[in-house]
Amino acid sequence: MARSKYKFEDSVFITCPFDSEYRHLLQAIVFAIHTSGFVARSALESMDSGQNRLQKIIRIIGESRLEIHDISRVEVKKDEVPRFNMPFECGLLLGCLSYGDSEQKKKKCWC
Repeated sequence: MARSKYKFEDSVFITCPFDSEYRHLLQAIVFAIHTSGFVARSALESMDSGQNRLQKIIRIIGESRLEIHDISRVEVKKDEVPRFNMPFECGLLLGCLSYGDSEQKKKKCWC
């Protein structure tokens, strides 16, 4: 596997809604991350449709020491099935903290 062009120490993985309603908050989060000297990372950074989305997310989480998980929009609406991708991605982080190597256990998260 190719090494990331971003340093583990500087990478911040963001899990949040990517829709138009949330866009202003996402822009503020990315601005704050970059202004603080870090690099914002998300599943949106690579649009390679040939790449398995789950493997891409696992790779980026593995390459990021810091994580922001906004799971506030996981909601149940009448006649709709909620999307659980954001809590699932938070669970991947918890797996890193519990079962990862010493580098992965250095991760910090804001939920």
